[in-house]
Amino acid sequence: MTLPNSSNLRLAGGRRRLLVVLGLFCALTCQAQEAQQSGRPDPAVFGAQVNALLAAQQDALSSGDPDQILKTSSSVAVASLALLDNLDAKDQESRKALNALPYAEGLLSDLPTEMSLLGMELSLGEKSEAAELAKHIESTNPGNAELHLKLAQMFAQGSEPDEAVEEAQRAVELDPASRDAQIALGMAYWRLNGFEYNEETLNAFTAAHQLDPDGFSTNLLLGLIESKYERWDDAAAHLRAAAKANPDAPEPWYQLGMNAYEQAQAAQAHDLLERYLSLY
Repeated sequence: MTLPNSSNLRLAGGRRRLLVVLGLFCALTCQAQEAQQSGRPDPAVFGAQVNALLAAQQDALSSGDPDQILKTSSSVAVASLALLDNLDAKDQESRKALNALPYAEGLLSDLPTEMSLLGMELSLGEKSEAAELAKHIESTNPGNAELHLKLAQMFAQGSEPDEAVEEAQRAVELDPASRDAQIALGMAYWRLNGFEYNEETLNAFTAAHQLDPDGFSTNLLLGLIESKYERWDDAAAHLRAAAKANPDAPEPWYQLGMNAYEQAQAAQAHDLLERYLSLY
């Protein structure tokens, strides 16, 4: 069997396109199972070429490499379409294509799968597809603060700072007592401002510290931004609290040393940076 040229087919992002592949794959699986049950050979359905394509797709899925997943999925899609086109028209029931598509949609409708797809689309730079899928996820999971927090983190990792801020704000609105949501909001504003510290980040880190006054992260982040604003006493108090919360962490000592240097306290800066190096 000669497969159609797949060079112009790309199964990138998009829930609908993945549904088609899954639907076709399910249809082929139904066809093969019926062939086995009836004793009929199935080389026309799962020939050597298709088996090789399916094996390559399984290897790609196991590796987790998005590029390989998309490449192999497109080949399977082309092969599936070719096989379905070659099936006898009267054989509608045995191939069960229409029944397979709702089943495929069910496979993709669960939240973990949709979040995985969103992460893949963001990593591939598929911004419009990612935005569409994010809206779908939010519409089917309303009022979920944890979900908005996760979306904020994913958009931040995907270099989408505006969307990260929006999702973090929504997470804070839904759960004002969430330390992690406040931290995510501060980090999102930080990225949005080109990693320059700003009042929005300061306010968010301050709110996070109020929710967790003894935590390592909350004290470290607040101490870092206070250092940038040259609020030396406040910064020192929070950085030392961070060091107390995690005695093995070198970061608080580095910032304390740099703060001492900025204040022309050379001897103290030397001692603090020595402490940092001993932990690094």
